[in-house]
Amino acid sequence: LLAMVGALVWLDVGRPLLFWQERIGVRGRTILVHKFRTLKSPVDAQGKIVPEAERLSGIGYFLRRTRLDELPQLFDILRGHMSFIGPRPLLPADIPEDADLRHLVRPGLT
Repeated sequence: LLAMVGALVWLDVGRPLLFWQERIGVRGRTILVHKFRTLKSPVDAQGKIVPEAERLSGIGYFLRRTRLDELPQLFDILRGHMSFIGPRPLLPADIPEDADLRHLVRPGLT
């Protein structure tokens, strides 16, 4: 399944296949969360900026709706940065002030 989704991303969006974001994990430590790319390049062939609404490809839309874009997070689970079940890892800018309880467990895929 990973290889099939990777091939679709490569054909539709191009390389690199994955992107990563810094998220907050257990004990408030920063972790990298990996996902398949679903957006095309932010600039077109002439170098003009493309609006984000136009960057989402048809396959990218499907991958987001089915959550298949999050399959690479299985490797984050194997690395011990995430678990299968737990709170969603949030971006540093989205962390609420009272997140101490949230940071006692590993963030999860579901």
